[in-house]
Order: sequence, then C-alpha cells, then structure tokens
Amino acid sequence: MTCVQMREHKRFKAKKQTRIRIPTPPMTNRTTMNLTIALVVLLLTGCTSVEESTDITSAYRSVWAELYPDTLAGQHAEGTLYGDFYSAAASDTRIVAERRWEKFLSDWMPGNAAFEDASHARFVNWAKLEIQRLRYLKHKNIAAAETTSKRLRQIAADME
Repeated sequence: MTCVQMREHKRFKAKKQTRIRIPTPPMTNRTTMNLTIALVVLLLTGCTSVEESTDITSAYRSVWAELYPDTLAGQHAEGTLYGDFYSAAASDTRIVAERRWEKFLSDWMPGNAAFEDASHARFVNWAKLEIQRLRYLKHKNIAAAETTSKRLRQIAADME
C-alpha cells in the first residue's frame, strides 16, 4: 500500500466511524427513578459488604467457652484432639475462630468416617456446628445462629 492509499484508507475509516450514531432515549421520570433506585441498592450493598468485613474481626465466644470455661486453660498440648479443640474453642475473634475450627476439622475429620471414640465424634460434630454458627453470624442471620447455639447446648447437656 502506498502512502496515498494509506491516507485515503484512514480518511475513509474516519468518515465511517463518524457516521455511526447510537440514538439515546430521552430521559423520563421513570428512567431517572430507576437509576436512583439502582444507585441506592448499589450503595446499600456496598455498605453491607464493608460492615460484614469489620464484623469478622469482632469479638467471639464459642458455646463451649460459655459452658466450660475451665477446660480452656491449656491442659492439653496442641496437636492433640483435646488441645486443638480447646484452642479453637478459646478463640476470641470470628476470623481466628473460623480458621481454627476449619483446621481442627481438616486435622481430625476421619476420611473413612471411623472415629477413635465417642469424644472424637462429638468434637468433630461440635466443630461443624461452630463453623455453621460463625457463618450465620457473618451473614447476620442471628436467628439461625441462635438455633445452632441451642443445638450445641443440647449436645452439651446430652454429654453430661
């Protein structure tokens, strides 16, 4: 392509681009109202996300810590069933608690569903329910979190 041909090509391309026009509909009161509603919803959703992220670091107390505070004194070494369970139960923030409970389950959940004993099975079940409770709290589903807490208290009553 020669220089003259290139210039002509560019001119033609530029003219072609300027001819394309997308008609915009006129703004009506309904359109303005819909945009306003969308903006409000977007802002509220954004605020909820920020609120949830700060809630993760809020104070936390496991149901086990409420019922059995004496057991959290560090009588058992980390890396043991009891030590890992009590460490997770003693967590003081939601983010730490979630990490510890998930680590407890990854370490102590048997792959073939054969538990060492009844305590092992109860602790794994308890950890699952605490994680469920934490997720409810994270999503501000207080009623479901309270129901899970009641289930945990019932399990504790059955253990005694």
